[in-house]
Order: sequence, then structure tokens, then C-alpha cells
Amino acid sequence: MKTIRILHRYVGFFLVGIMSMYAISGIVLTYRNTDIFKVKKHIEATLDQNLSGDELARALRIRHFKIDKEDSTTIHFREGSYNKQTGIATYDQSGYPEFISKLVKLHMTASGGAMSWLTTIFGIALLFLAISSFWMFKPQTKIFKNGIIVAIAGIIFTIILALLS
Repeated sequence: MKTIRILHRYVGFFLVGIMSMYAISGIVLTYRNTDIFKVKKHIEATLDQNLSGDELARALRIRHFKIDKEDSTTIHFREGSYNKQTGIATYDQSGYPEFISKLVKLHMTASGGAMSWLTTIFGIALLFLAISSFWMFKPQTKIFKNGIIVAIAGIIFTIILALLS
């Protein structure tokens, strides 16, 4: 019982650090469709000359690229413009600062990603914390019994949220 408590304590402290970073990136991701937390960057790129609108969209890799106006020398789009004769595109792009961008990428790790092992270990450690917390109290105590009720309430709450979303 003492070993479980010691493990629970240090795994818990370690996960506080991870969960803090995970919480920050989760908050940032909640507002990913807005410009909150993003910074604007002015970009000047030299591309091939005389690109069509579709070729320009592929070259710049701008989401939801839309041409506003096009004439014989310039393609104007929402974020900036492209000079067909020189091949120079100047535009503004908004994105997260580098550190936040790295946190967001870590938060959204896919199963095939290089960091998927970290998110798997994180999940297992959280599960360990959840289960080992029941070893902190003797099963006969009121705190333990109330803890079971609160844990069941948490499961039910999560199921309701999932069904409503």
C-alpha cells in the first residue's frame, strides 16, 4: 500500500507538469478557428513566374485560398498578391508562435506520429492515477465510498456530454 502511494504521488507530480502543458494547448485548440493566440507574419516568397490561380494556391499552401481579383500582371487574393511577371508573392499569414505551435502538434499526435508513444504513456499514467487513487483510503471509510460515488458521477457526466455532442 505504501509503494502504491509513493508511486501515485510522484507519477501525479510528473503528470501535473504534462497536464499543464496539455491544458494550455487544449485551450489554444478550442479557439483554433479564430485569431486568438495567433501572430501575423508578413511573407515574401519567390515563385515561378506566370502561375495560374490554382498553381499559386498549391505553391503557397494557403487554406481556403480565394482569388479576389486578377489582371494581366497581378493576382490579388485575400491574404496578399502575386506578381505574375516577377513571381513574387507577398502575403500575410497568421499562425501560432513557434513554441505554442509545437505544443499544439504534440496535443494532436496521430497514432502513426513519432510522438504517439508519449501520448500512449500519458494515457496509461493517467489511468494509473485514477485507479491508484482508490488505494489512498481504506475501503471501509466514508471518504472511499464517497470517492466511488463521485467517480461514477464523473463517468456518467462524460457519457452525457458525449451523447449531447
